[in-house]
Amino acid sequence: MPPPGLLGKPPYAMLPRAPPHILPPLPKAMPKDVGSTIAYERKKQRAKDARVRLNDAIEELAVAIDLAGAQSKERFNYFTSNGNLSGGTAVSVGGSNPAAVKPNHLAGLMNNTIKEASSAKKWDRPSFVALSAAMLMSLNAQCEGLMKEVVRLKGTAN
Repeated sequence: MPPPGLLGKPPYAMLPRAPPHILPPLPKAMPKDVGSTIAYERKKQRAKDARVRLNDAIEELAVAIDLAGAQSKERFNYFTSNGNLSGGTAVSVGGSNPAAVKPNHLAGLMNNTIKEASSAKKWDRPSFVALSAAMLMSLNAQCEGLMKEVVRLKGTAN
């Protein structure tokens, strides 16, 4: 029969108790900064995701720059070999070759785009972004020049 103070108590209350030094430490209450730790982990994950998206975008931009350089080279070769660019004038360069042709502005734009595309280094991010902006402006100028060339050619065809 259990002692009179333990009558009606659950059976585990009747087990002998271990000395206090053998028991594992009691769990402490959650620290007050758990919320800030969770927020910090979320912030780290967002930064990691942003880096992944940035790296993917830089890869796509590198492909676009390579393509712009290759297309500019194709246009440059086509127009210079066919002599379709207006504005080229025969001038004597140093008096030695009277048939030398002064380069066309549009051909110069295409050549600059080719050079810029070949110098692109995606690992140097600040200069890569600046180069991308320069490429956009150069391609826009090429487009405008080509449109003028189309208008000129349509005018001479009539």
